[in-house]
Amino acid sequence: AWPIGRCKTSEVVEAGQQASAGHQVPDRGIAMLSIFDRPRLIAEGAKPTDGVPDMTVISDIDVRGINTNLKVRYKHDRIYTYTGTILVAVNPYKDLGIYEQDQIDEYSGQKMAQVPPHVFATAEAAYFNLQNTVKNQSCVISGESGAGKTETTKFILQYLCAVTSSETKWVQQQIVEANTVLEAFGNAKTIRNDNSSRFGKFIQVCFDDRFHICGCIIQDYLLEMSRITFQAANERNYHVFYQLVAAAMKNPELKARWLLERHEAFEYINQSGCYTLDGINDVDMFDSLRRALIVLNVSDEISDGIFSAVSAVMWIGNFQFEGIDDGEASRLTSKDYAIADKVAKLLGIKADQVVKVATHRQILVRGQITEIPLKLHEARENRHAMAKALYSRTFAWLVSQINTCTNPGSQRSRFIGVLDIFGFENFGMNSFEQLCINYTNEKLHKFFNHYVFSLEQKVYADEDINFSHISFTDNTVCLELIEKPPKCILKMLDDECRFPKGTDKSYIEKQNAALKGHPNYVMAEDKRRWLAEFGVDHYAGPVMYDVANFLDKNKDVQQDQLFEFMRKSKDPFVKDVTKYQVSQPLLMIFSIMMAELNDVLFCRTFCLVVSIWPDSSQQL
Repeated sequence: AWPIGRCKTSEVVEAGQQASAGHQVPDRGIAMLSIFDRPRLIAEGAKPTDGVPDMTVISDIDVRGINTNLKVRYKHDRIYTYTGTILVAVNPYKDLGIYEQDQIDEYSGQKMAQVPPHVFATAEAAYFNLQNTVKNQSCVISGESGAGKTETTKFILQYLCAVTSSETKWVQQQIVEANTVLEAFGNAKTIRNDNSSRFGKFIQVCFDDRFHICGCIIQDYLLEMSRITFQAANERNYHVFYQLVAAAMKNPELKARWLLERHEAFEYINQSGCYTLDGINDVDMFDSLRRALIVLNVSDEISDGIFSAVSAVMWIGNFQFEGIDDGEASRLTSKDYAIADKVAKLLGIKADQVVKVATHRQILVRGQITEIPLKLHEARENRHAMAKALYSRTFAWLVSQINTCTNPGSQRSRFIGVLDIFGFENFGMNSFEQLCINYTNEKLHKFFNHYVFSLEQKVYADEDINFSHISFTDNTVCLELIEKPPKCILKMLDDECRFPKGTDKSYIEKQNAALKGHPNYVMAEDKRRWLAEFGVDHYAGPVMYDVANFLDKNKDVQQDQLFEFMRKSKDPFVKDVTKYQVSQPLLMIFSIMMAELNDVLFCRTFCLVVSIWPDSSQQL
């Protein structure tokens, strides 16, 4: 079985090819088998070395055979392969020229069995089913980071927009430009991918009674917050930071308007030393972003406010602070006061308000609000919380604006949903973000098992068809460990966040005591780490989670004081963005969203695209 969110990619193909322009090349002497040969191949028994387009025709298939078949096809630029109705896509890391109007025309109106494997065939199948059945459709795009999930999502949307109307519709253009905005604010360069989506999304493309696109609704999931304040070597922060700075360096008016300096001047974008992307002009991308905002009905005044907030995030990252009163309090340095003036001007508030938020926190004691000075390390962490709160709420505002603009009105009951979600993660150090991501993948793996195995085998049994029972990983017990109260990770983390004196240490002490006997709960091998980390034995393997800052990340450090000042801002965007302040613990909100997503998927006809990432060399 192909597990949701994770594939053994290094065994599937040796590597992709370096990104370079070009069209699909000939088969170099090897006759690739066609989808039309399926009946003959089943009868004769195909071999993996044949590079068959549908792997269900291979008579004796195993993991090695799957890898061989995909590799043979991949070497001849056949990046798509069927496994029944499941589409496997291997990222080619180059332009194959197979997503043009000619290909759209080739797949339009055709059944999957009549055409070679392609993402357009999957999109066409979903569109055909929508028109000819009573059920809405869901396309789930699965795979690790860098596997090409975001590009696959774009190709599905491109196809649907192209085939649903013979005339250009404004709403279709808005859907396309919505992607421009979401990529700028939600995508970033990682070591695997120059345009990696750092949030999950479910795009509900709605259709009218003529089956033409009439709008879309986007639900976003878990923007990666840690990237705002830290990037690893050879990675970047979100694209918009570099686009904004690059444009300002070319245009003195923009530089003055948003108080910008060169990339190197900002702590939040200079850490990795990576400022540009190969083949990408950030100035041109910024121009495209501003045009996209216009298409999405964002006024010039609001657009200026958005970029002022982005600039403010970068300046907040430059606060340094110094300790006073034997480390029991902190204050701004002389350079910090100049930064506070810039942040205040950009946000349309007073400089002394910025200073207060940066150096003090408020607590409620017997109904009275008391201000307590922040210690040096607390002030530096609070600086990051300020930046994360401002940027994440800006992103939430943009998603809301897109949904307002592309709202299908009363015609939202007929749709094709496209889910582009983060893949399973297991790094050298895993934290709160990885727990949320892997929890998501557990939910999707459960859904995948239900649809691909459980229901299909039940149909065979009901019809008295002889078949070999397929064993698969039932991850119900693991999901119960994470989400089933009263004793589960979600509930215990939520309870500790509500406890006034709760800490990361007290949280893991209570969790270890309550859950250490659970079959999927993993204690650190080194007893000295028992109060620092815990593990979960996921469907894809065990992952250890470092609990440092777990409570703060779950609370989302709400920054009530900052947003209270922003509510009285002179800038209309800054004032409006305060509506998106979060009031509940992040993981509980996330679990509710996952439950709602699960309900949506279970009620629809389902198709799956598994995206595979070649290994790190990206070379054959």
